[in-house]
Amino acid sequence: MPDAETSTGSQADLRLTLSGSIAQTLIHHEEADPEQQPLRTQNSPVANRERFQQNQRQAAQGVVQRSQTVLLVVVVLVSVLAIVWVMFYFRGWSVWKDHKSKPCDQPLANWLLGMLILPLMALVVECCSCKKLRILLIFITLIVLLIGIRSFHYSKTCDETNPELYIFVRQYLIFLSIWWVTCVVTPLVFVAVVIYGMWHGWFDELNGASPDTIKQVTTVPWDAALFAVDGKSDDGKPAPECCICTETFDAEREIKRTTCQHHFHEECLGKWLRVSTTCPLCRNDLEKRVDGSPSSPWPGGQSWVGTDPMDLPETATSEWEAQEVQSLCRALPSLDETTALLAVRQSGSAEAAAAILGEP
Repeated sequence: MPDAETSTGSQADLRLTLSGSIAQTLIHHEEADPEQQPLRTQNSPVANRERFQQNQRQAAQGVVQRSQTVLLVVVVLVSVLAIVWVMFYFRGWSVWKDHKSKPCDQPLANWLLGMLILPLMALVVECCSCKKLRILLIFITLIVLLIGIRSFHYSKTCDETNPELYIFVRQYLIFLSIWWVTCVVTPLVFVAVVIYGMWHGWFDELNGASPDTIKQVTTVPWDAALFAVDGKSDDGKPAPECCICTETFDAEREIKRTTCQHHFHEECLGKWLRVSTTCPLCRNDLEKRVDGSPSSPWPGGQSWVGTDPMDLPETATSEWEAQEVQSLCRALPSLDETTALLAVRQSGSAEAAAAILGEP
C-alpha cells in the first residue's frame, strides 16, 4: 500500500509540475514585488492598475493550472504542432541531402541547411540556460525565416530545375510562418480568453473563495474625503477608483474595504473572489482574513487575539497606514508595531482601533 500511495503522489506531483510549466509558458508572468515601489506611488490609480494586471495574469496562470479541460486542449494542440514539426525537420534533412547539388537560381538549399541547424543550436543554448543567448537565437531564427521567404519569392526557375527542393521549401515556409504566428498570437489570445472566462463565471468552481467571503468584507459608505483627490497620489489616502473596473468610486455602487485597506466595488471584488481567494492588489488571503470568530469586535468578524504569527503583517504599505500605526502606538504605548498595524487594518483607522482596544 505505501508503494501505491507513493506512486499516486508522484503522479500527482508530475501532473502539477507539467500543468504549472504549461501555464507559465502560455501566460508569461514577470513576478514583481509591489512593496518595492515607492510609497508615494503605491496608491496611485496607474500603479494600482499595473499591480492588478500583474495579479490578474497570475490568477489566470492558476486557472489554467487547475483546469483539466483547458490543459487537455492545450496539450492536444501543442502535441499536433510538435509532431508536424518533427516530421518536417527530419524530412528536411532528407531533402537537403538528396537535392542540395541540383541547380536552383536561389540558395534555397543553403537556407534549408541553416534552418535545420538552428534547432540544434537552440538545444545547446537551453543546456547552457543563458537567457541572452536564447533571445539572440530567437532573433536570428526570425531573420533567417524572413530571408527564406524573400529567396523563395524571388526564385524564377528553381521549381523547374529542382522541383523537390522548391516544393518542400514552400511547404516548410508555410508551416514555419504558421508556427511563428501561433507562438506570438496564441498566448495573447489565450490570456484574453482565460481572463474573459474568469469574469464571466467559466471557472467559478476552481479554487475561488467561499460565497460568504464577500459578505464579510467591510462595506464602506461613500465619502469623497476618504479618497485621494484625483491626480494626487502622495497624500496617503487610497486611490479614488476601483483598479478592477477603473471606474471612480461614487455613491451609486457599494464599496468594499479589505482588511489590507484596499478598496473595490463590491461587484468587482465579488467576481474576482470567484476564481481567487486573495486581494487583487496585495495578494493577502481574504478568505483566511475574514474567517474569524463571530463574537470578535473587529470588522468582518476577525480577531487579532491569537492570530497566527505567520499571518501577521510585516510593514505598512502606504504613508497613510504608517501614520495611522504611529498614531495608535502613541495612543496605546503598550502595543507593538505589528499588533498596531493589524489593528489599523482590521478596524480601518487608528481612532477606531484605539476605541476598541481601549474598551474595558
